[in-house]
Amino acid sequence: MPVRVFLGVLALLLAGLYALWLDVAQPDEIRSAARLGGERWYRLHMEGSHIGYVHTRSWRDARGHWRFETLTHFSLNGEAPVSVSDRLEFRAAPPYDLASAEHWSRRSGSDPQGVIVESGEDGTTNTFVRGAETDSRPVDWKYALRDYLGLEIWLARQRPPAGGRFTARIFDFDRSEPVSRTFRIVEENETGYLVESPAPLRATTIQLNRRLAPVELSMAGIFVATRATRSDALANRTPLHLTDFRIPLDTRLQNPHEIERLSLSGHRGLDLGRIWPQARRSPGGWLLETSANPVSRRDSPASALAETLSYPISHPAVAGLARRAVGDSANDEVRLARLVEFVHEYIAYRPQGPQRTVLETITERSGDCTEFANLLTALARSAGLPARTVMGLAYSEGTQPSLAFHAWNEVLVDGAWRAVDPTWNQVRADATHIPLPDNQAALLHSMQGRNPLEFEIDEVIYSSGT
Repeated sequence: MPVRVFLGVLALLLAGLYALWLDVAQPDEIRSAARLGGERWYRLHMEGSHIGYVHTRSWRDARGHWRFETLTHFSLNGEAPVSVSDRLEFRAAPPYDLASAEHWSRRSGSDPQGVIVESGEDGTTNTFVRGAETDSRPVDWKYALRDYLGLEIWLARQRPPAGGRFTARIFDFDRSEPVSRTFRIVEENETGYLVESPAPLRATTIQLNRRLAPVELSMAGIFVATRATRSDALANRTPLHLTDFRIPLDTRLQNPHEIERLSLSGHRGLDLGRIWPQARRSPGGWLLETSANPVSRRDSPASALAETLSYPISHPAVAGLARRAVGDSANDEVRLARLVEFVHEYIAYRPQGPQRTVLETITERSGDCTEFANLLTALARSAGLPARTVMGLAYSEGTQPSLAFHAWNEVLVDGAWRAVDPTWNQVRADATHIPLPDNQAALLHSMQGRNPLEFEIDEVIYSSGT
């Protein structure tokens, strides 16, 4: 009996040592992939309202390939639901290269859009799918499991302190290629690591547990995904109830498209400095001053020329329309003016309609300010002019004068960014255009509650100097 007990304990000890040896002998990326294996559900919120869910799943299939899938499903303001799915598959043998990947965006009533990445002996091919149309092209980049799990590998091996930084290669499905993204350690807490990644509007923060799996993700301070049970993540969702996305003004503006400078004051109870860094305190509260040609940022033009799912600039329909719009002029000022006028005339304004892709807009020839701006971005890029769509506030008459959510463009001409508005046929956007601030969450909060944000007009200066 004692001999059998001894042999049993020895066998367990040897088995444990063998398992430990296997774990140590495994490559970093395999250990990280194993830790992240399984299924997870997340409840998706926007400003406290349950708008959808995120479902992730990762595993090693029968061929030994590592597979990672994510599905995001949400609905805003009772509109048609949107589903976004991502899938990546890495080969079983070192260096565990990307074998294939897919990204799909589906909205009720619209054709799906997607990207398919396939890697074989002849190289890697990207295929953009827009409804029934496809566009394939070879690419020369490489991407492997170690790239995909770079952040997790770094955290597991280095145990970095707060303030530590790491640059990972993230696969950007919109551009269908790997891009570099920097992560910073905010703190190590009881749950695990809190890390953040810079973003154009506001940093994305991720809370990881001790196994380095996400338990909460905050995107620009507006969208929050929180780990939940399946039933909680799929619970009935209530629509997002905000104000009607308007900030009231105390006075109507005459000839708003000719305003060169505008001074607005907000009441003392709201800290406008949290929303717009350029806002300053005044004796009566806060003062916000704006000018015509309101450029939101002056960064590199490279990303403003890229082809993405949203801007299919090489598509024949887009390229042909761009040539038709700019004509044979070689002067970029003239080309931009022609683009603005062309888009303004090409699209019929239809407020509160279904959101459309650029290709759908070209076919339907109708939409709201977002369709106007996105079409101009695509046409300008196709014509070789760096361009981007800007979201912000602009003057609206209505039953009460207000600043309402609006979309327009910024285009680079002769080394300078120009704010233009194709919806209103403006080659120089007036001073009532106010780009959305970095802290959008603070703005949305300020528009609710018992004392929502309102503006008083202090001073208006027109282009004529009056």
